[in-house]
Amino acid sequence: MLFWEKIKNYKATPYLISLAYLLCCWLFRSYELDGGDSDQWMRETEGGIWFRKREMLSFFMFQAVYQITNRLWHWDGRLTINLVSCLAGAIFIFFLYKLCIQLKKGWIPFSLVMTTGMTVLFFGHIETYAQVVAASMVFFYYLIQYLEHRVDARYPAFFYSLAAMFHLQASLLFPVIPVAWYLNGRKKQDIIHWIFGLLPFGLFWLAIRLGIGEGELFNNIYWVTFTPRPDRQEPYWLFSRTHVYEFVWFLYRIAAITTPMLIVLVYKFRKKIVNEPTLTVLLIASIILFVFMFFYYPHKSFADWDLFSLYGLPSTLLVGYLLLRVNRAKEITVILLVISLGVISPIIIKRAKLGQRGTGTIIIKNVPEEAIVLLDDYLKKPEIYYVLQGKHTVRVLNPPKQFKQEIEVIPNQTVVIEYPFKEKE
Repeated sequence: MLFWEKIKNYKATPYLISLAYLLCCWLFRSYELDGGDSDQWMRETEGGIWFRKREMLSFFMFQAVYQITNRLWHWDGRLTINLVSCLAGAIFIFFLYKLCIQLKKGWIPFSLVMTTGMTVLFFGHIETYAQVVAASMVFFYYLIQYLEHRVDARYPAFFYSLAAMFHLQASLLFPVIPVAWYLNGRKKQDIIHWIFGLLPFGLFWLAIRLGIGEGELFNNIYWVTFTPRPDRQEPYWLFSRTHVYEFVWFLYRIAAITTPMLIVLVYKFRKKIVNEPTLTVLLIASIILFVFMFFYYPHKSFADWDLFSLYGLPSTLLVGYLLLRVNRAKEITVILLVISLGVISPIIIKRAKLGQRGTGTIIIKNVPEEAIVLLDDYLKKPEIYYVLQGKHTVRVLNPPKQFKQEIEVIPNQTVVIEYPFKEKE
């Protein structure tokens, strides 16, 4: 593609692409709580949680950004997580471009990956998975550089540690590390470098085991087996209709074109994959995440699509790498891009709620210090900013007195409420 050949000669290109993508993600940021734990993460961010055992760095980022933006501009948990997810997208696209620019016709894997359903995460998705996918992109970037003898093992090892610290889900990718070491010459010096780079994750794991962090670690993790799930009304086991349908839907939602293309291309180039370390590692990573998606039990059903979104990275990257070896790759890629955009564009637009996302302010006067203020059952302060337009319920709890009022917020307007109960003289 002529445009790709022109822009890759400019050093500023990855920064400009990253900035443009950040602005695009922010413009179309999500206003829906459509992740499995979106509602809970918003509450915990506003409630002051700094660390969660499975998502330590993700929550640290949420809280750090919330403390800054709330003090400066009165942002709430929704806007805070929106921003963190969009920033993750900017980092993701930066390293994806840096990787693909090294390839002839690198626009093919670049465009395929950036139009997967996985990238919906970067449009302000209110969850922790945008960060782990972005950190994993950095890991794969340096892992491929390592396999091509451009960096030593400390780089992929460190960014693997970082990805796992954002979310322990990334630890599933650990098997690719010994494989990469083996394929890269089995050097003893590399073992030292790997250990050095993995040390942060080891210390992080020790901190968790010593009790740092809120929430669960291993509990609440279940696998789909041949035994029906007791918490589902419909039959739900490994090959039940419901589970298979959810699994296929996840594949479609995360990367619609990837799995069918992967089956065809892996069969066609099976001998080349075995002989090329980069392709081998990407295939192993894809298989690991594919198996995880099939066997892990999604507690929130379709809302847990983001839990499996990481699968879209190595699998689609592998499809892009293999398409470079196909005749008429350009035409095939264009068709695949049309399909992918047809899947993700309506999702992004629907979540952005363009024309319906105005905000206003609610001020509740004369609220006692000991009283609890709730907006739609979210704990708030008496001054509530960036309230989405529409109808809301305000409650003030100050036992034995309770105050409740239904209000409608109009964009760019302030609603003032007088708390009706006076303090005792």
